[in-house]
Amino acid sequence: MFRKLIGYASMTMAGLALSLSTARASFPVPSVHGIFAINAVHLQTSHGISTYQVDSSMLTNPLVDGIQLRVFWSDVEPSDGVFAWTTLDNEIAQVKAAGKVATLRIMPGYSAPSWVYQEGAQGFNFIWNSNGWGPPFCSVATIPVPWDPVYQAKYGALIEAFGARYNSNPTVVGVKISGVNTDSEETHLPLQVNVPLSNGTTGCTSNNDVANWQAIGYTRTLAINAWEYFGQVFAQAFPSQPLIGVFQPGGFPPIDNNGNLITGYNGADTIATETIVPYEVSTLASQFLLQNDALSKSWNWQLQASYAGQIDTGYQTINALGSTLPTALNNAIGAGGDFLELYEGDITNPSLQSTLTSVHNTLG
Repeated sequence: MFRKLIGYASMTMAGLALSLSTARASFPVPSVHGIFAINAVHLQTSHGISTYQVDSSMLTNPLVDGIQLRVFWSDVEPSDGVFAWTTLDNEIAQVKAAGKVATLRIMPGYSAPSWVYQEGAQGFNFIWNSNGWGPPFCSVATIPVPWDPVYQAKYGALIEAFGARYNSNPTVVGVKISGVNTDSEETHLPLQVNVPLSNGTTGCTSNNDVANWQAIGYTRTLAINAWEYFGQVFAQAFPSQPLIGVFQPGGFPPIDNNGNLITGYNGADTIATETIVPYEVSTLASQFLLQNDALSKSWNWQLQASYAGQIDTGYQTINALGSTLPTALNNAIGAGGDFLELYEGDITNPSLQSTLTSVHNTLG
């Protein structure tokens, strides 16, 4: 059945969408609830052997319900069809031993392995502007073009293997849908237009990403179809798991269905997101969870809040918020949030323990 999905680019979604919606109308209530720790896995070396370990302070913290676990595509599939699950298996085992649960995500985007391009997938180049992680600041980075058929087939095969291994794992309570990504779990494509970039020591100018998307034939329809394709592949691979879509209002280039420029939200298109989210809600029903990763004292996303009560929703703070975390968490709870992803610095902050205890009890 999965191999039929690979041909999705040449078929309509109506029949498959109907079957998925019917099958998931009675999907059990998702169990992604409470407080999840992010960036809690660290490389540790003992007796000359380096392994990835989940931070013990998160595993033993009674206010932490779960751990978000992340792996990179290039690490779990170093060559075509050869999978390396040992690291993730070990991390899940650590979480299980501590009596916690985990959400999983595979990161494509800039971490797509080089062999994908060697096998013919089209790449999109942009200037890397994140500091302290990833490629060198101001270097050229590459992501696969989301609608490219080679990319869809290769990443789709990985998702199939991912689901075969973890769909029935009782420690895993949710999986992030990925496939249209740049440098994070968020649905987001490069959007900069000749922007001066600097990290204090290195400076450069970004590409004109929007013009470059136009040059390779980007349309909103192609982007929407690509995301919905990956959503359906994840649904086939993980029929027993809640599936989490991570969105922001404007993650897509300001280009319309015909390839023309539009006036967008902060230089981005919001219509694509506003099209994908209701489609996934109608197709996957309660199996679909909606997440945003920019929670702060002053930010909440009204589109997401409007779905609270219909599906489960979650929030990740934009960074470690410190003294402003209580206000941010009130925003999330007030918007009907069911799960929160927090940074270790906030989780261990002594001044925030009463707030976290209250939130933990509320979400419990």
